[in-house]
Amino acid sequence: MLGDRFGLGRVGAAAVPSHLPVEAADEVRAVTTSAHGARNMRDDASMLHQVFGQAQALTTLDGRPLAVVTASGSLHDTVGWAAAQDVLAALSDDHLHTVVQSSHTGLLEDRAPAAEAVKSITWVVDAVRAR
Repeated sequence: MLGDRFGLGRVGAAAVPSHLPVEAADEVRAVTTSAHGARNMRDDASMLHQVFGQAQALTTLDGRPLAVVTASGSLHDTVGWAAAQDVLAALSDDHLHTVVQSSHTGLLEDRAPAAEAVKSITWVVDAVRAR
């Protein structure tokens, strides 16, 4: 955070390459490297303790449709991630669990992994509509 006070965080963020089209990457960079973007990230981080507490208390989704999209990179890079993703998927009997060959960021920025994520979202929407 000290670097952010001196603007160094923004300089570093501007140098991170993106797989998005140039115009879209410029828009994302403009939002995420601004003071407003920094405040959003701070506000998000300030709620993590509460969100994780609520998540730990959750024991079931009562059969509601649930899609879990797991990046293969996270499976390899984070100890316990596979088990955590399995526990998450088990919150509902009506779930779709997909492992995508990608990094976590690639799920959003790379075309093929993003398409898999969209398929999962579509599966949930279709499952809800079918009820």
